[in-house]
Amino acid sequence: MRIGMVGLGRMGANLTRRLMRHGHEVVAFDVHAEAVRRLEAEGAVASTSLEDLLDKLDPPRAVWIMVPAAFAGPTADALAERMDPGDVIVDGGNSYYRDDVERAVRYAASGVHYADVGTSGGVHGLERGFCLMIGGEHEVAERLDPIFAALASGIDAATRTPGREGAPGTAEAGYLHCGPPGAGQSAAPTKRQLVEIQTIISPRTDGSYLVLGVAPIEKVTSVFVVQVTEKRQP
Repeated sequence: MRIGMVGLGRMGANLTRRLMRHGHEVVAFDVHAEAVRRLEAEGAVASTSLEDLLDKLDPPRAVWIMVPAAFAGPTADALAERMDPGDVIVDGGNSYYRDDVERAVRYAASGVHYADVGTSGGVHGLERGFCLMIGGEHEVAERLDPIFAALASGIDAATRTPGREGAPGTAEAGYLHCGPPGAGQSAAPTKRQLVEIQTIISPRTDGSYLVLGVAPIEKVTSVFVVQVTEKRQP
């Protein structure tokens, strides 16, 4: 499958590399030409602008945005203005979920689809795979399933949870369609909070906080404060 990738920082570059490792073609664009050249040397298709990127994709096109949250809206708007009905924009950054809902409604008026994907995995995602929380229309999630499956960790990444029976679902492979637009980015902070809490309640970690003079409940509170604080301006 061929997909566009806009934003080639550490996350965007590793998403591109992982997709290529799984046999997908990626048309890459970044405002920094050197970032594009590095990925081109590794097998990506280089593009010089959003228009050039879209010209190198076959309809219906799909473009993944991996830029800082403050720039996600302008970038998505610029793509939507140039897209045709049936095309899909995927925002894999840390956008505010209400912004995702609003964008999806606006773009739908011109037939452009929008999906938000909470993307977790950091710099280790290239080798271990990414955890993906997907918001969008069911048909869009199905269409892009090969992309999500390639990026996710896969069913063999961990031992199956005791008691689970039957055929594994996508959640066990590391990705889940959480609901309509906005659902992915609203689920992502919850996942991060659960991971933090799991770390906090382990005896070893709890002892570390006490040695440092920080009560675990204060740490828990700080986690929730951080997760609900959104930076929406550059």
